Amino acid sequence: LIDTKLLTRDELHWLDTYHARVLKEVGDHLSGDELTWLRKACAPFA
Repeated sequence: LIDTKLLTRDELHWLDTYHARVLKEVGDHLSGDELTWLRKACAPFA
């Protein structure tokens, strides 16, 4: 788990950018429940 209160705005932006990249690269190979889980796990913080 990530406590977003401990992160700076720049760190949150970096994490959101990383999650967007993971979703784009990995999401194309998933479907159904797995894709739903990944979308939720990669939801933006900021």
